[in-house]
Amino acid sequence: MMAPFQLRAEKERFLDLQQKLQAERDAALRQVQSCEIQEPPLERPPLPDPALLWQMRAQAGQSEYQRRNLERARFDAIHQATVIAAEKELLEKENDRLRRELEEERQGIGNFLEDLSEQKNRANQSVAVLEKELSELQVSSQQTAMLNSQFKKAMKHLATCKRKKCSVCSYTKATFGDYADRFRQQRKIFSCIQAPLEDLRQWIRPSSSMDKHSLGSQNESEEAGCSLDNEDLLHSSPTRAPAVSGPSGLSYIDSDESSDSSDAEDEEVLDPRASSKWQITFWFCSLYSSHHPYFS
Repeated sequence: MMAPFQLRAEKERFLDLQQKLQAERDAALRQVQSCEIQEPPLERPPLPDPALLWQMRAQAGQSEYQRRNLERARFDAIHQATVIAAEKELLEKENDRLRRELEEERQGIGNFLEDLSEQKNRANQSVAVLEKELSELQVSSQQTAMLNSQFKKAMKHLATCKRKKCSVCSYTKATFGDYADRFRQQRKIFSCIQAPLEDLRQWIRPSSSMDKHSLGSQNESEEAGCSLDNEDLLHSSPTRAPAVSGPSGLSYIDSDESSDSSDAEDEEVLDPRASSKWQITFWFCSLYSSHHPYFS
């Protein structure tokens, strides 16, 4: 147990501490009060002008409107850029496709031009061959026409000639001997046609017995003058028509002077009966030449 002396000392120490704490508290309170007195009161900010406030609000609304327009324009620009990129891609693909088609067309045109040049060359060759054949055919047709004319005139001369020795008849037999023999055979075959016509002509225009004898002598002289000469056949050529010179003064069969002179002599010698006979004979010669394969 503590002594009363110790209790008294403790109590005094407690009272001293309490006084010190109270003094410190009072000093702090005085210091706070002095600070509150020294600080000035805070001033309130002035109220803004209503017109200025309205102007600021209008500017804020306009700024928001411009911001929205700019945002919309940005979205439109992005959309257009996307569309342009897609169209560019499509155009590039279309360009590649057209380029490939153009290359194919060029290759096709090149092949077509090559084929066309080949066809042109073949056509030129064909034209050249046809021109050559045409020239050959023209030459052969001229030769054929010349031979046909010579043959017709020769047959006409053989039908109307009444001479015993005639160089033109000899040349005709040498050149157209085969056709002359056929013509003679056909003339004998068609003699049955001449008899009724002769009777009809005699019935229409009767003639004297001297005309009959002269006609018989003319037929005999024609057969004697138109006999085939073997030597002339050996030395003659069917493709050429050489001039025959002699006492009678005859030349080419195709010449106009010889044909005119022979026609004039025949017209002087022939009578109506002989002319009718010559017409029938010439008709047969033309028919024979038209149906013969050599003149077709």
